[in-house]
Amino acid sequence: MPKTTQSSPLIVYPEKFQDELNEKFQINPSDVYDAVKNPDRREAQQIDEELTLAFFVKDIPQMPEPYTLLVYGEQTAAAFEVSMAWKILPQVMPEAKQLAPIALLKEFANRFGLQITLGEHSRKIFFNTDILMSESSELAIENPEGHEYVQQIFTKSTSFEDIVRVHCALVMCIDIDLYRIKMMNA
Repeated sequence: MPKTTQSSPLIVYPEKFQDELNEKFQINPSDVYDAVKNPDRREAQQIDEELTLAFFVKDIPQMPEPYTLLVYGEQTAAAFEVSMAWKILPQVMPEAKQLAPIALLKEFANRFGLQITLGEHSRKIFFNTDILMSESSELAIENPEGHEYVQQIFTKSTSFEDIVRVHCALVMCIDIDLYRIKMMNA
C-alpha cells in the first residue's frame, strides 16, 4: 500500500519508490515532499484529459554538498503520485539551477539516458510527442554494457489498420550505473 502525507495536496509515495530513493540514490522522502510543496520551479504538462504530468525542482542548500532535486509524476485533482526523483549535483550539471523543470529533465535524460528506439525513431527521451509505427514494431532500449536502469514510460497507443500511433507523454530510460558513477566522482 502506498504511503501518503496528511496535507493538501495529497502526495502519494509508492513504497518501491521510497526504497529506491533511500537505498540507491540517498534521497530523503522529506526532501521530495518539500520539493512538491515548496518548489523553486514548477511546470505541468497536460497530456490528455486523463493524464497531467507535473515537474518540480527544489535547490537544496545542504552543506557540504548542495544539490538540485528534480521530482516528477502524475497529477490529479486529488493527489500527486511521485514517479521518480533525481538528485543533481552542481559539479555534474552546473546549469541545473537555471533550467525550468521540463528542460532540466530533457537535459538530464540526454546526459544519463540510454538510447530508445520506437519504430523508426531513436532518441534518449520522448516527451509529449506522437510516433507512428507498424504493429510489428516494438520499443527497444539500447543497453550494450548491460547497465542497471530505471525506465519511465507513459504512453497511449491507438491502432489504424496496420499502423500504430503511440502518444509518448514521457518515455526515457536512465542508466543508473552511469548516474551513480558521475555523482560519486563529482
